[in-house]
Amino acid sequence: MAPTTPSPPRLFLLPAEAGLESACVRLGPRGPGFRFSPRSAWLTFQLGGRRFSWVRDVAILGRGQAVAASGDGGEDGPDPGGGSAPEEGELFLVDLDAPAFRRHSAAAVAGAARKLDSMLRFWRDMPPLPTPEELERAAEARPFEFQEAEPEPSLPDLAEERLALEQEIRGEVLRARRVPPSRTALLVGLGLAFAASAAVGRLLGGRWTGAALGAAAGVAAASAALGALRLGLRALGEAEVRRRLGAEWAAREERSAAARRHDWGRWDLHRAQARAAWSGAEAERVDRVKRLLAGDLEAVRACLEATLADLDFPYPAACEVATDGETAFLLLDLPGVDAVIPPVKAEVDGELQVTEVEVDPAERDEAYGDHVAGVALLLARAAFASAPRLRKVKLAGYRQGPRAGAAKVEYLVEALVGRESAEVLDPAVVDPARFLEALPGAAPRTRGGLAPLPAPPWLSEGPGAYALPSPKAAYKN
Repeated sequence: MAPTTPSPPRLFLLPAEAGLESACVRLGPRGPGFRFSPRSAWLTFQLGGRRFSWVRDVAILGRGQAVAASGDGGEDGPDPGGGSAPEEGELFLVDLDAPAFRRHSAAAVAGAARKLDSMLRFWRDMPPLPTPEELERAAEARPFEFQEAEPEPSLPDLAEERLALEQEIRGEVLRARRVPPSRTALLVGLGLAFAASAAVGRLLGGRWTGAALGAAAGVAAASAALGALRLGLRALGEAEVRRRLGAEWAAREERSAAARRHDWGRWDLHRAQARAAWSGAEAERVDRVKRLLAGDLEAVRACLEATLADLDFPYPAACEVATDGETAFLLLDLPGVDAVIPPVKAEVDGELQVTEVEVDPAERDEAYGDHVAGVALLLARAAFASAPRLRKVKLAGYRQGPRAGAAKVEYLVEALVGRESAEVLDPAVVDPARFLEALPGAAPRTRGGLAPLPAPPWLSEGPGAYALPSPKAAYKN
């Protein structure tokens, strides 16, 4: 389903007899940086939703791997739209003996078919209708929550920092006050031993006995001197370490404290700014909820337009919107069947050969009719989600006349949807065409084809019952 060129701006005629102000809302694909409008129902009532309603791209990962869909978004608060992600364990199985280009072609066909299927059924991602309990909670200000984490406590970091500085200073002091090696002390001791042995030998008259006693006395004297030197140097070194640590740590601690104060002050400033912005936005949201609950017409119109503009359409479209606070009037400009369902499709045989075949026109019309009915339900559901006091939605969808000599527009769907009907439908399983046909006053639908419907009676009967080209028409979004 390739995107189509948007139709030119149009001036709709909704509905002149009621004297209502109307606005044209553009519908189309959500961009990658999409965020909900603060005036839409999703953020106003904090409704759930996913980022995208249809698959943007399908990546074939390789042999035996799942077909991965991108663009279907995860849950992160009110996340607009949603697409169908592959089921866990869903595998694209191909004949591994086939040539690689056939496998890749078959996988591409499967991905394209999956993308097209998601685009045809994107309307099933409907916004939920807020319950009375949710509306009551929405009318109350929510507590402020700041997402940025507070700077970590600094005491463990300071202790480690001080220990590292102390070890650094101790290493420098010990290198400067290195004790002579034991070998030097032994040589000095042996020299003293020989001198002592000579003296003792003369006194005792025994050369060997004096030598032994002198050597023992020399070694003992050298060891004692070396130990005393080490103790003295260690005491002096510890005193030097304490002196330097006290002087250097004070300056480093002040720098660390200043950095911590700066980090905490910046975090506190961010929190204060976020709290101020939150308070203002939350006050506006609560006021908007209360106005919507009271049925304020301006609030209803603004929320209705913003909610419709936040929908994720797979193609450009436009919707004319008007409301009196109790009834919403929607007139949808739809693309033709060729822009929604291609006239040909690719098929893969058992040998992974890809061929193009034409789609049966009746099958295309049937799928297109279901798609149009689903889009109508999506718009009705979004309208009811945006305005709790809204009771009815009158909607009609049309396309430009496909044939020469035919009417300028052909109406394809018309319905009057009540809030009770929108509340009970299940978007995941509803048959949109049968659902609309069962509504009171619904226009009959021809199975196997799309017979043009007469213009809805609630449209203006002035210049005509269809849209008129107008380059001055303004879109609200």
